[in-house]
Amino acid sequence: MKAQREPTKARGAGLRAYIAVVLFGLLILVVWRVAALLLQKSPPPLSQTLSRIGIVFVIGYVLVRVAEMRRLERKALFTVGIAGVLVVAFAFFARYILKWDVMVSPAVGFGVVAVQFMGVGQVSLVGLLVGLSCGSFVEGLSFGAGAATAALIGRKIDTRTKTVFAGALGGVAQTAVLVLLTLATVEGWSPKRLALRVAWSLGGGVGWGLLMTGVLPFIERIFNLATPMRLRELADLNQPFFRRFLLEAPGTYHHSVLVGSLAEAAADAVGADPLLARVGAYYHDIGKMTKPTYFAENIHGQSRHEKLSPPMSALVIVSHVRDGVEMGKELGLPQPVIDIIAQHHGTCVVEYFYYEALKEARANGSTRVDVARYRYPGPKPQTKEAAIVMLADAVEAAS
Repeated sequence: MKAQREPTKARGAGLRAYIAVVLFGLLILVVWRVAALLLQKSPPPLSQTLSRIGIVFVIGYVLVRVAEMRRLERKALFTVGIAGVLVVAFAFFARYILKWDVMVSPAVGFGVVAVQFMGVGQVSLVGLLVGLSCGSFVEGLSFGAGAATAALIGRKIDTRTKTVFAGALGGVAQTAVLVLLTLATVEGWSPKRLALRVAWSLGGGVGWGLLMTGVLPFIERIFNLATPMRLRELADLNQPFFRRFLLEAPGTYHHSVLVGSLAEAAADAVGADPLLARVGAYYHDIGKMTKPTYFAENIHGQSRHEKLSPPMSALVIVSHVRDGVEMGKELGLPQPVIDIIAQHHGTCVVEYFYYEALKEARANGSTRVDVARYRYPGPKPQTKEAAIVMLADAVEAAS
């Protein structure tokens, strides 16, 4: 029965996603046309609007069925949708209110933002959908090219200057497509008019790239995104948090740094994300800061566990995962890093105290010990990076 329900559930999710994408595109087209009429401007010809509606249905189908957009979280879809609406709103405002060229619209900015939530292929299709809602077919295809190029570079932004570079190169791409399509399809084009449009397009690309350097950090924080730029900030061991970590749990701190080096090298070797693995390793044991003297690397002299029963000792050890997750949320760590904290022990058993409990039980004439009391809650590692940190943690602890 469960196997039968899964395909049905997937089809239902796909249908809902398709309807949402199509309604989004249709709403933008209708609002654009109505607003133009209210402002007594000339809306696109009806035939052009109808052909765009057909394109909306096709792009919607490709996004949902081929690009698997239905698998994205609602938060990601909502954010990208809002970004798309803002792009179209700016294009409308620039064209009809400010009397600017529509090529100044922030398609490249949309590409940089959207790629933080979805793949480059998905951004290209959504960028095309948004672009066709902003102007003519020539302008729409130009915007789609600009968004795709900016997304291709923006997915690996690790410095502020690369954000500007993504915007500038996106501007170059949309300008190149604009020029080529204008020369190929537009009759009676004016060299002066085309040169002016080129200036608007290039200037818009660079300008929106500069603006994104200030906007992107806020988006990273609000949505807890694990962008390369954000991860580099978190990997800075000179942060006040790591100084506190060093003072409160020096053994755990040094252990985490060594695990970070091992995890980064391993991730690079197997094609995982080395930076995410290193950052996850740096933070994987932060939960030990709440009770540092109960962990071997911080113990000097008599162990506190000698005064505790095996179940209580196991409870203290296991709780560092839960404490680490809570601390990670308080620090505003990206979700992938928090996932590594939660998964770095999987569902392993705290064997030392489990066997101590077995010894006590046998001494009392029993062999029954509830292993669940000595097991980490999990889940097991769900990503390459989490699995790598788990293995690196065990290797370093055993060395």
